[in-house]
Amino acid sequence: MRVLFLDDMEERHVRFENHFDGQFDITHAWGYKDCVDYLKSEEFDLVFLDHDLAETEIPDDPEDIFKNEFLSGTDVVHTIVQTMEKNEKSPGFVVHSVNPEGRERMVKMLQHAGFDAQPYPFYWLF
Repeated sequence: MRVLFLDDMEERHVRFENHFDGQFDITHAWGYKDCVDYLKSEEFDLVFLDHDLAETEIPDDPEDIFKNEFLSGTDVVHTIVQTMEKNEKSPGFVVHSVNPEGRERMVKMLQHAGFDAQPYPFYWLF
């Protein structure tokens, strides 16, 4: 099973990898851009999404850091809903964020667009 795991926290990536090693073929995404790029270029069976994402790229010009908005998992879901067609090859989604409001919003957006999405906080995975 091909899995995309989005989170900005290294310890979560390590824990997920250690727990599911051998069960899943895991691709790691660290932020909005990674996740969206992978979803546009590869097929996955299951996508795990986090809501609260820290800025993962440092701009060349330090002044640009104040111009960038922090993109969240909701922004990822918005892009998915706007750019992905729901079909038989669409992945399932697990929103593993521990942010209850963000998790709920993301799941509702995906379900409203016809995608299979489930709320499952990270600490429930183990």
